[in-house]
Amino acid sequence: MRVGARDMWDLFSASHRASLLLKRRHIHEIVCGVRDRKAEASPAGECVDILKQHTAIFRKLRPWYPRGYLCLFDALALVEFLARRHLFPTWVFGVQAQPFGAHCWVQAGDQLLNEGAEFANQFTPIMAV
Repeated sequence: MRVGARDMWDLFSASHRASLLLKRRHIHEIVCGVRDRKAEASPAGECVDILKQHTAIFRKLRPWYPRGYLCLFDALALVEFLARRHLFPTWVFGVQAQPFGAHCWVQAGDQLLNEGAEFANQFTPIMAV
């Protein structure tokens, strides 16, 4: 997997945007914005392999963005990163009752891009964008 300057730029731009959105906007506004952008995009038959390749680039570069892991931030940053490449996977939010917990991840079809199925299966999806 080759990583170039554009990849670094996309990582920092997407991560910075995600950080600003989470700081300045209500989650409802953020979700609506992601949903609207995805709806406006021309429907393309997105290959899961292409999404996985770009997610691998994101994951390789993510440690270079100075922010600790938080599923909401990391999922949104990945969504923003992929959108810069005209790729629009599904952002999924889930909850669990005992003990209460919330989590989000990104997936394409039934393929999870940034989370393991074993962990994500502990949560009941309540919204997919």
